[in-house]
Amino acid sequence: MRTSDPSWTGERPEDVPHTPGMTDVILVQDSATLTGAVKPEWIGEMITAWEHQLSARPEDEDQRKFTREVIEQYMALNRHHEGDAGELLLCGAVWLAATNAQGGAELLSLLKGGDVEMRYDIFYEDGARTRHFRLSIADLR
Repeated sequence: MRTSDPSWTGERPEDVPHTPGMTDVILVQDSATLTGAVKPEWIGEMITAWEHQLSARPEDEDQRKFTREVIEQYMALNRHHEGDAGELLLCGAVWLAATNAQGGAELLSLLKGGDVEMRYDIFYEDGARTRHFRLSIADLR
């Protein structure tokens, strides 16, 4: 939480250098950021890890809505750095992107290819009183 936590000594996501061959996953919500660089071969395992979390949820629950709520709440409460929370949130973000009905399969292929940045900017829309997840992809080759 770069602006309200005096102990924060990290870097802004824009300033973290890309490691060639890796897939960068970035979550930004207000002043909270979470950045991870993962090996492309881990993408499938990340999706499986999040699906394991979802398996404990009610079958009729909207899994995409639940995933967005978990990510936004952990980020808003600055809990994304506690224990394994950050890793699980990155798994949830990858699952969310890869299971999107419009372009999820293409995105999954990009993530598994490496040298790509996947970023969710999470913002609050005052008029509608809702949070939105804006996905962007950057090819880093």
